Amino acid sequence: MGNENLIKNVQDAIDSVHFCGFEKGEIIFRGQINSDWDISPSLFRQYPDLKRAGLYEAASIGPLFLNIKSPFVNSFDPIELLMTSQHFGQPTRLVDWTNDILVGLFFACFDPDKREINKNGRLTLAEKSFFETLKTNSSEQNEYKSELIPEKLEHYKKRFLINDIHLIEPLIKNPRMRVQDGCFMFFPWKFHNEDEKLLTLNKYIREQRKWVDNQNEKEKDKYSHIFIAHKDVAKEFKIEILKELDDKYGISEKTLFIDSKYSKETEEHFKSFKTHAEQKSLELIEKNSS
Repeated sequence: MGNENLIKNVQDAIDSVHFCGFEKGEIIFRGQINSDWDISPSLFRQYPDLKRAGLYEAASIGPLFLNIKSPFVNSFDPIELLMTSQHFGQPTRLVDWTNDILVGLFFACFDPDKREINKNGRLTLAEKSFFETLKTNSSEQNEYKSELIPEKLEHYKKRFLINDIHLIEPLIKNPRMRVQDGCFMFFPWKFHNEDEKLLTLNKYIREQRKWVDNQNEKEKDKYSHIFIAHKDVAKEFKIEILKELDDKYGISEKTLFIDSKYSKETEEHFKSFKTHAEQKSLELIEKNSS
């Protein structure tokens, strides 16, 4: 890719969306500081082994089934627990996206430790309508407002049994989600049961396109490919873009990572939460292997 095709300022990013012809609300954005990276949940990156990842997730949501609710979560819904813990360092099957292109651009440039200073960033956009929405705000979730009933344990577990990537757009957001205009993709473990590796977005796109092409050869009603596109951010312009975002749009580390009493208390809570889940999942591994 030639340098002329890279994002070098905020207007370049805005123009790339105008070129696609989308309106606000139709697409979501994700920024990553290294254009070589695939998109996958933090849980899959930290624990690439399915068994280990599965046990960690079980350990992290386990307290809910003992009717122990986090003080920073509004219900007993395990999805709501994951959404909050994701924003405070807990590895989950969720991937953060945003409805705001400028927030996405910020995260394509924001590299405080300069770990990827010699790499172009990447701004990815996805059309929302291609993804089924996992409901979190409807009356169907009223049952999670009160303590979980042991007799409905299998019913609760089914909330996590998904075969496709789902979009989650929470109605009630914690302060960081709110200022980042955040939403999530919730990943299944794999695309095919026989797959040896956990799912990534690129894998999902490839397999979905194969499925669509195969179906379109056999049926009259035509299916569409998922629309996902990206544009890379020139590495030498990342700092200038961050300055422009701060000066002209008020988007910065300070405004996106709310430094409040709530945030500090929540961070500390989920640090302990993460330590507990790591220890508990290791205990489960040892128990299952003995």
